[in-house]
Amino acid sequence: MLTGNNGILKKTIEAKEKTEFASEKEALQMKILEAQMENKAPNIGTTLYDKSIENGNKWNIIYVAKTDKTYGTDWIYIQKGTEIPDYGNAKEDWLVNYNSGEIVELEDNEYTNLNYNKNLAIKDNLIFNLDSTMIENGSKESIQEQLGSNVELINFNWDENSGITNKSFNFDGDDDYIKIKYDDSKQKQTLAENGYTFEFYGIINNGKAWDYQKNPIDKTIYSYTGIFCYNDGSENGGAGFRLGIEPNKNWKSLKWNAGGGDYESDFSEGSGALHNIHYKNVYEPNKEVYYTITLDCTKDYSVDEPDYYRAICYKNGQKEYDGRYNKKSWKYFVDNNFNNLTYFNVGRSQMTKSGWWFYTKMNTYTLRLYNRGLTEQEVKDNYEKTVGYYNSIIK
Repeated sequence: MLTGNNGILKKTIEAKEKTEFASEKEALQMKILEAQMENKAPNIGTTLYDKSIENGNKWNIIYVAKTDKTYGTDWIYIQKGTEIPDYGNAKEDWLVNYNSGEIVELEDNEYTNLNYNKNLAIKDNLIFNLDSTMIENGSKESIQEQLGSNVELINFNWDENSGITNKSFNFDGDDDYIKIKYDDSKQKQTLAENGYTFEFYGIINNGKAWDYQKNPIDKTIYSYTGIFCYNDGSENGGAGFRLGIEPNKNWKSLKWNAGGGDYESDFSEGSGALHNIHYKNVYEPNKEVYYTITLDCTKDYSVDEPDYYRAICYKNGQKEYDGRYNKKSWKYFVDNNFNNLTYFNVGRSQMTKSGWWFYTKMNTYTLRLYNRGLTEQEVKDNYEKTVGYYNSIIK
């Protein structure tokens, strides 16, 4: 390549600068030529870096889910509004590689920017969080330290089936579970007034079931699989709030309830069990899935439906069910069960009878619990960042 004053490249650049660029991409192409000629990257955009030990806390990447590609070292991220010399402000988002000359246009809502300073999850009202940033290169000690003193890890063997690996936190489906203390009156009041959000990312399979004396329960009769519940802290007490898998009747549903009151909501099970909400045909055993379940108790379902809250089920970032939840059901839970409840259990739930525990075999990439219903945009943000991090860094 000729790079002198009379070189072809120099003449091309000078000629082009005398005319208006036809497009942003063309303007960026000219800046690449200039950079190659001067043997340095121009001061445009944000420099990206792979996530590595060498890059420490300066790592910064772009993950594009549609193509499953990750862009880091050697790439520059140019956002809308960035000034491009001799052109103006960028109207699109771009990735530019000044070494190879490659330019990639980023589509809106089709990519995720991940870096050391960005959280994978919304932090407001977050009760519990276990995600890939904690699991990655983690240990029993580091997980416990990060989860805090109010969290107990119960019955884990700390092998590839029970405990932490470099990709997931695993529940063996036999007797593993996480116990989260949640008995502060102010915290409980927040949950009662706001509602909740539960997030799970990973693989869920059926586990075993025992009564509180460790006698097996016949799962051909009771096939429920427990994911989480809120109970009174005892093994033979009751749980007033639970979520699990209900494979009966070929429903393959996520099933949740707040513990009683025969008040009808959308997606209720039926007479005598109206408090059981079924999100049917969203469960697939042994497949990676991202569930987000929300209940927003801060406002009415709509102006015309003041007797209901909004309850939503998302699967893999997409809204599967959006329905009314009877306010009387939540009030029944708060008035009759709430005061006695002290611990969230993750990895198991009670069902059918007090002291009957149904466990779940799970390979977990992310578990989160909030004491409020996240908005649709917040759900989307959590999903994109969490999945983007796992696919680009962990997987």
